Amino acid sequence: MNFKKSIFVILIFLLIFPIAFAELSLRTSKFEYSKGEIIIIDGNTSSNVSLKVYATNGNKKIFDGIVRRDENRAFEQRLRTDCSYPSGEYKIDATIQEDSSTQTIVVKSSRECAFLTVAFLSPSPTVYKRTESFDVSVKVTDSGKIINNAKVFFWGLDGGQQRLAFKGEGIYSFESFKIPFDSKLFDWQLMVTAIANTPSGTFGGENTVMLSLVNGAIDIDVVKPKAKEFSFGQPLELIINPKYPSSENVFGANARAVIGEKSFNFAEVSAGEYVLSIPTDDLNNAVLKIDLIAVDSVGNSGQSTISLEPSGYWFWFLQRNAIFYIFPILFIAYLVFLSWRQSRASFKKISLEKKKTKMLELKKKLQNDYFNQGIISRETYNEQAENLDGELGEIEQKLLELKKKQEV
Repeated sequence: MNFKKSIFVILIFLLIFPIAFAELSLRTSKFEYSKGEIIIIDGNTSSNVSLKVYATNGNKKIFDGIVRRDENRAFEQRLRTDCSYPSGEYKIDATIQEDSSTQTIVVKSSRECAFLTVAFLSPSPTVYKRTESFDVSVKVTDSGKIINNAKVFFWGLDGGQQRLAFKGEGIYSFESFKIPFDSKLFDWQLMVTAIANTPSGTFGGENTVMLSLVNGAIDIDVVKPKAKEFSFGQPLELIINPKYPSSENVFGANARAVIGEKSFNFAEVSAGEYVLSIPTDDLNNAVLKIDLIAVDSVGNSGQSTISLEPSGYWFWFLQRNAIFYIFPILFIAYLVFLSWRQSRASFKKISLEKKKTKMLELKKKLQNDYFNQGIISRETYNEQAENLDGELGEIEQKLLELKKKQEV
């Protein structure tokens, strides 16, 4: 009884507060079409549908919009194809809330849409790097006859349709198509379609060229140092400006400098400018080779190498190692100076003492000549004795001064 009562309560609740469930069905009138036919897409839904149609390789946008349902919860979208539509596989996606449905159809070229010849003048089937640019250029003819009134289209990497401008003599061009720096890397089937009205009817043609898209290059402009040298004892300041070949700045890159086995990371400051300060204390006194590397967020990369001459090494070396080299050298020099001064004083003392001994011998002889021999007069004796005493006094004074210096 309680169970039946619970079921009854739930039913009443659902009637009062209905819950909307997303329901979606998707159909096409058939699975294979020819250009010129109408593609009919319909289905049923509980709400309006977000409908997208892409063709061939998933990068040609054919339709993208909201399709409204009618009072019977049905929706329908008709796409009238012509010779300007690309041939190939079409993927049809319908989405409502969290529900989605997909259908795949094939659109083939009709007889009328294969009359015109679309010959590529550019680009050639080769490898292209991200950020590179090229012209999309074709020549449209019908059995060799130039067609000057065609409408010519191609689809870019974003899926958008672009029209080529008429240049004369059956040539149509879209100038400087640029591959985005973050483009997907794949083999891109670039398709060009053409449609033209002639007295015999409406005709068209298409052609494709395969382009391999690979990572792009980054050029590294060294802002600082301008002079190709670095100074020991001062940090080596590096400023670089990585750019794409299109001269656009590279933002959010992983930029680093490699010296030998050491790697140093740059910091991005502003406007795509990156700075780095490297200590020079551990560098060698030789030409410094620095590899500069920049890799952006999607894998594009560039590398450059700079060589810097060292300067101020010996001044920095002596300044840094003064306690180990300068002070000992000065101390040794001081010891040598003291030794030299001591030796000089000793030599001078010996010389003075020799002179003193000689003066004393002369004084002794003078006394003998006067007192014992009586060969000189008193006046001569007094005069010579006075001279000898004077010289002996000077010698004694010099010896005394020399002794004082040595004691200091």
